[in-house]
Amino acid sequence: MAKTGAGLWTLSGVNTFSGGVTVNAGTLRATTSTAALGAGTLTLSGGTLELANASGLSFGRATTIDGNVTVVSNVLSDGNGVTHSLGTLSIGAQTLTVNAGSHVTGTVAGLTFGAATLTDSATFAVGTNAQLTLGALSSNGDVATLTKTGAGTLLLGTAASSSNWVVGNNLVINQGVVQLNLASAVGSSAKTNVVVNATTAGTTAAFNLNNVNQSVLSLTFGGTGGTSTSTNNVSTGTGTLTLAEM
Repeated sequence: MAKTGAGLWTLSGVNTFSGGVTVNAGTLRATTSTAALGAGTLTLSGGTLELANASGLSFGRATTIDGNVTVVSNVLSDGNGVTHSLGTLSIGAQTLTVNAGSHVTGTVAGLTFGAATLTDSATFAVGTNAQLTLGALSSNGDVATLTKTGAGTLLLGTAASSSNWVVGNNLVINQGVVQLNLASAVGSSAKTNVVVNATTAGTTAAFNLNNVNQSVLSLTFGGTGGTSTSTNNVSTGTGTLTLAEM
């Protein structure tokens, strides 16, 4: 099943088709049931996927992103945000934008994926009042760069793949917060180069260990595109950040 064209298409209720869903353009809205997207895979090639419900839904759809796309986490009437979840994630050299929906007027709107594989360098643009959670990071054994933009928060809450998240991978934070919720989220040893470089005037880029211990290959503040009015922060809390290179 493929969504094309600029319009809105809504899937609701229990759908049992297993052939997969592809979004190419426009907006596909999934609501009311964890089975709204069927039982197959989900491919996002363009356009927008809106997940909307009064409470968070776990759709459980393995997701491949092969174009620049937007996922909106929404509720059905004005109020606090909820967290919707999909399945595993595979993304290449694309940008995934995650936004809070128009009805989210209170607490943050969340989107959660399972294990996340970067088949190339990818950008995650998390908007204001939105939060994206990724499971165990993998880069298929190749060097890749994960770039975080947008004012929202990216949570890394699972230990990165010990074999497929390799030495020399890069985490670049250009805006907002990247927060670790578990030690080894960017490698059980010093594998990742971390760059904290706010590139939008008047904004903050932050790397938050959230009280866990993490080793990194290197840590860089600032760089190309940084401005005189932007701020770069690292917060450890009670955790320890260990640098392999100075």
